[in-house]
Amino acid sequence: HTIHQLAFAFSLLLAQALSTITATRNLQVALEAAEGFIPSGGAINAPSARLRRHSSELSSSRSRRPHTMRMAAGFPVNNADANQVAKVEVFMDMICPFCAKISNTLIKEVAPRFPSVQFVYHHYVQPWHWQASTLGQAAIVAYMLDSAPGKPNYVALVQQLFAQRDLFVDQAVEGESKAQVADKIVKIAADVGFNAEQFKTYMTSGTPENDMVVKEQKLHTKYGRQNGIHVTPTVIVNGLVDNAISSGWTMQQWSDHLKNAYGA
Repeated sequence: HTIHQLAFAFSLLLAQALSTITATRNLQVALEAAEGFIPSGGAINAPSARLRRHSSELSSSRSRRPHTMRMAAGFPVNNADANQVAKVEVFMDMICPFCAKISNTLIKEVAPRFPSVQFVYHHYVQPWHWQASTLGQAAIVAYMLDSAPGKPNYVALVQQLFAQRDLFVDQAVEGESKAQVADKIVKIAADVGFNAEQFKTYMTSGTPENDMVVKEQKLHTKYGRQNGIHVTPTVIVNGLVDNAISSGWTMQQWSDHLKNAYGA
């Protein structure tokens, strides 16, 4: 009985000792982590060498990351005035015939007559058309390279790619490579005013210029996915999907809807 009591007492003492050792070690670690930030003599010490090194490494790591985020998603296709009452965002796939139809109406008829409405395109690739990714990149390249106010060459290229979509439908590109599809796009880009050699560089996989294009394309894709976009065209007005809008609408239908629903 006495032996059991002694063994129990010893186990208690051992547990207390281990607890004290652990607590002491934790305190030491905490003090080391906080070294340089503990008041000493009423003043704050300079950061320790360890913390300075960690801060430097973190800063260096951040500086190596490419800055890809922009203030707003999508590409405006018109210049809305100061009295803007609505923002119309259209998710476009550059091989989609319905996107071609809605874009033609918006660019030629609706946007010029509604300066109080901002129209924005998102180049949202439908993956079952493999060439759609290349066409979407072409639109992004055009936007990047067009420095003129209102991006007229970008708008012109988008319209021309839609107008000549027969060159890029599934049957037309069967057996063609990405480079061959890109070469056809470059010829059209040159016709609307872009430098062919520069445009091709941005379209060529593996170049730093194309890396920038791909990062931009990912932003368009991410924005569409976070909004649950599936079909194209899908139209968002003032942040909400407007399922009433149809790609086959006439100018009059657009006009009535923008006035009645959004006060444009």
